[in-house]
This record gives sequence, structure tokens and C-alpha cells, in this order.
Amino acid sequence: MTGTLLALFVAIAALSQANGSPGDGAQPGSAKEATVQGQPQASQGERSAPSLAVSAASAGAANASDDQKIELMLRRQEDLIKSIKDLKASPLKELAPAILSVLGVLFGAALANWSTSRLQKRRLENENKASRATAGIAAASKLMDFKSRQLYELYAPLEALLLQNVTVRGELYRMLIESTCADRKYEMREDPKGRKGQSLFVVPADGSEVLPFRLIEQMAYLQANHVNVMGPVKEIVSVNDRIVALLHEKIGLVRSENRKLSKRLGKFLAHQGVLQAAANPATGDAAPLPSYTTTFPRRLDKLVKSDADILREEIKDWQSRTATWMMPLESSSTQGNQ
Repeated sequence: MTGTLLALFVAIAALSQANGSPGDGAQPGSAKEATVQGQPQASQGERSAPSLAVSAASAGAANASDDQKIELMLRRQEDLIKSIKDLKASPLKELAPAILSVLGVLFGAALANWSTSRLQKRRLENENKASRATAGIAAASKLMDFKSRQLYELYAPLEALLLQNVTVRGELYRMLIESTCADRKYEMREDPKGRKGQSLFVVPADGSEVLPFRLIEQMAYLQANHVNVMGPVKEIVSVNDRIVALLHEKIGLVRSENRKLSKRLGKFLAHQGVLQAAANPATGDAAPLPSYTTTFPRRLDKLVKSDADILREEIKDWQSRTATWMMPLESSSTQGNQ
């Protein structure tokens, strides 16, 4: 930088010297030298013409020399300006690779951080979904396990026992209808208190009021006049005892949604207690049975069957779902073995 400035100052000084002495080529003492040497002096007109020519030639030569100097100076000035520009740009050029490297490192770090954060967020979301799905499957599995217990420990046995009760009761009704008594007969008629179907009625021979057949109320008459039907009666009492034992053990498995069933099961327990006392008077108290006679709850078997069918359908649907979930795993296992 210092050398370049020094060269600029030298060029300016040279240009100043050239512009300060433009007439140095024509010295006034030349005419005197010619006179001293014995050469005759020309006239004033003769001398003036050659002097003008010489002066013009000298001025042209001086102008040509000045143009060359100016051109040279301009070239040097351009070179100096270029050198100065190169000197100003060189630090930036030297720092540019470092700056680009730093920017590249920062950009790469930011990109890696963003990518890592995004992957971590996606991983956490997938883990949360998997955790919720696992918890849901575990809860559903426990619920299905409870529903299976409801069906196979309570409803299925209860349904079978109630079907047995209805079958034996039907046999008892058939035997009573076929029996011959002088004071009464038994007929199946439409029950006004029932929603549908028929019930057994006692039709007195004297034309008095027809009464619906109630086993507890008719127990004493059956024991005295229909000894042959006491077998089915005892079977009904025995089946009901097994139902009572099942309810006492598994009553907690009754579906809470079906409140009608819960109420009718309570009535059944009361009915069976009175029926058992009526069927076995020797084991009862010495006092006669009270007039309280609870009837067998209507449509109890239908309500039990309805709940059992619902449980079967829910368990079947759960089995279908689990089979669908297991299919990809089974396919992967099969392909791995191959």
C-alpha cells in the first residue's frame, strides 16, 4: 500500500516538472553563439522565419511528450486504483470461505436439530398412541373376561335350569289336565294378567269362579288328591333350589343394565322360600303358612335368555376383532418360517 502511494506521488511530481518548462528547447543564446563563431547574422526577417519554424517544431515535440506522459500517468493511476480495489477486496475474499463454512455448520446444526425434534415428537406421539391402544386393549380384555364370566358362570347355567323348570312345569300341567276329579278340572286358558300365551286355570265343578293355578296355593290339595303329580312338584322344588344356590353364589354377575331381571330374581327367591315350605310341611314351622303367596315371576326365562344372547353377541364380536388384529402377526410369522 505504501509503495503504491509513493509511485503515485512520483508520477504527479514528474507531470508538474514537465508542465513548468515548455520552452526549454529554444535557447536565446544560440544566436549569439552563431555570431561569435563568425557566421554572418541574417536580417531580421530572415531570422524570424526559421525561428518560428524551430519553435513550432519544439512545441509540437513538447506537446507529444506531454501526451505520452499524461497517458502513462493515467495508466499508472488506473493500475493504482485497481491495486487499491484488490487490496480492499482481498480480506473479504480470504474471510469468505470461513464465513461460508460457519454458516454451513450453523445451518446443518439447525437442520439436524429440527429433524431430531420432529422425529422425537413423532416418536412420542406414536408411543402415546401405542400406550393408549395398549391400555384400551387391556381394559377391553378385562371387560370381555368379565362378560365371559357373566355368560358361562351365571347366565348359561341359569338359562338351562329355568328351561328345566319350565319343562317340568309343563309336564305337571299336562298331568293335571288329564286327571279326573269330581269337584274340578284343569284347563289352559288365556291369562288376562299375562302379556301373551296361556296359563293353567282351575275350573270348579259347581260353577264358581275360575281361578288361575298357583302351585303354592294348590299344594295341600295336590298332596291330598293328586299324589301321582307330586314327583314333578318335587322336581320343580329341587330345580329351584339349585337356582337359588347359583344366585347366592353368582348374583354379582347379573347385568346391571337389566333392572327388570334383578327385580324378578328377587321375587323368585321369595317364591322359592315359600314353595319349599309348602312342599315340605314336616320341615316347616308348626304354624300354618301365611296367606302370602308369591307367584313365580312371569317371563323370567325370557329375560335371562335376552341377556345371555346379548353377552354371546358381544363376546363373538370381540373374538372377531382379536382375530383381525392377529392376522398380520400370523402372516409375518408364517413368512418368517418360510
